[in-house]
Amino acid sequence: MKTRHLLFLMLINLAWGFNIVPTRLALAGIPPITAALIRFVMVAILCAPAIRWVPGRMGAVLLAGFVSGAAMFSFNNAAFALAKNVSVLAIAGQLGVPFSLILAIVFLGERIHAKRIFGILLSFAGVVLLSFDPRAFQDHVPLLLACAGSFVYATGTILMRRLTGIAALNIQGWLAAVSVLPLLFLSMVMEPGALAKLPTIPVHFFGYIFFSALFSSVVGHAGLTFLLQRYPVTTISPLTLLSPILAVIFSVWLLGGTLTYKMMLGGIITLVGVAIITLRNAQAETEKVQLA
Repeated sequence: MKTRHLLFLMLINLAWGFNIVPTRLALAGIPPITAALIRFVMVAILCAPAIRWVPGRMGAVLLAGFVSGAAMFSFNNAAFALAKNVSVLAIAGQLGVPFSLILAIVFLGERIHAKRIFGILLSFAGVVLLSFDPRAFQDHVPLLLACAGSFVYATGTILMRRLTGIAALNIQGWLAAVSVLPLLFLSMVMEPGALAKLPTIPVHFFGYIFFSALFSSVVGHAGLTFLLQRYPVTTISPLTLLSPILAVIFSVWLLGGTLTYKMMLGGIITLVGVAIITLRNAQAETEKVQLA
């Protein structure tokens, strides 16, 4: 891998890992659904020059965008807003990987062998162990919301698989655009008065959301697609495992999160399971390409 591309991948990991901080800070001043709405308005504006109509595929694009956008962020932002210790959520968020594999087995007929089955079991065992820690159990509702968000993310991943050949920024743009109206409705119903109060909210809260919109959504997701178009999945995917580790580090360092030995053990077990799945998935994708 070229040095500049490796550095770009490290920037993506850093952006995704650090994103836990501005997200948490933004939700201290703006309700979660409204914050998600603002984020996607920003993403839609940033991606507007790249948005193109996709003839014959707009139904799939809009459905994938709604699930990966409005639906997922409704769960995730609610989890972040309620959690006392967001480092727990950084680990639970990794369940999107085993959930994606399970959905691929059920709906796409994908066959897996012992290594990936073992990875799935490890991933869930780690989160179960994590949840039994008293400090994590006090966040059991946010933890459940984060797990639900991971399942929705996995569903979105399956839908996104159908969008091959569509530019990443175009997908991000439609994802944001299709999420605005549902989130606007949810904000008005579930967070009455939140929109009216926006002019009185200090500008730095909007800066936190802008960081997430620009670096996590636009640079991160579009950048990863850019790299996957140039390098094998086996090269790129394992290196993205750095982001949840960075998220835990930043949450403890900058947000005052705590890590007990049981949390650390549960997190390590989960990440080992995710690593096994990621490495085996990448190897399987490479084998498909070689056989094609």
